[in-house]
Amino acid sequence: MFTFAVKHNTVAGDMDSLTGQYMVHGLVNYVIASLNHHPEKPLAQLEDEFYSSFGAAKEPVKKYFDYVTDLTINKGIRSSALEKEGLAEGGIGLARRMIWVGDSLFTPEVMAQCFKLIDDAAAAPGLDPVSARRVLMLRHGMKHLELAMAAQVEYRKWQKGAPAAGFKAAYAKLQQFRKSIEETGLINIGLLQYYDNLSWRKILQARPARKKQ
Repeated sequence: MFTFAVKHNTVAGDMDSLTGQYMVHGLVNYVIASLNHHPEKPLAQLEDEFYSSFGAAKEPVKKYFDYVTDLTINKGIRSSALEKEGLAEGGIGLARRMIWVGDSLFTPEVMAQCFKLIDDAAAAPGLDPVSARRVLMLRHGMKHLELAMAAQVEYRKWQKGAPAAGFKAAYAKLQQFRKSIEETGLINIGLLQYYDNLSWRKILQARPARKKQ
């Protein structure tokens, strides 16, 4: 779409969908930013440049992104879970409410595979310090996802009548992790809090029942 627009006399652009998850949007952000300066570059070249920034971990990082892309864009975007929630058409509703069905895509087995691919990248022979920190960024992204999915699972249980304590404990772990990586600049905590309130407003704003006198 970008290159088509450039060929048809684009004069300006605006990049939206900055959801505060810089740990997982690196490839998308790099491609879009690069196209603004080099619209003639093919996508394959831009992807190769991005993966090359991980040094010796280039190939395992590419496998990780290929795996997650296939899971979400190629398969997940057409999943029955999305259709059930009325999100199959995508758009802004999908960006805001993906967490509602995220746990059906990122199962414990899937996340275990993601962590394995990241561990393979971290163990790449000859990995330099800068590339190692970039791989750690990917691990932070997966850890955040793991904790968010754990909270969503507990939220589902609460919806079915379970005590709120399970969700509150899981959400506290998620918040604690966010604070632990806040200084890295990898996430926008304020924006994530906004999305939390969209997804879990009922339980986050629920008042405890009054005790009978």
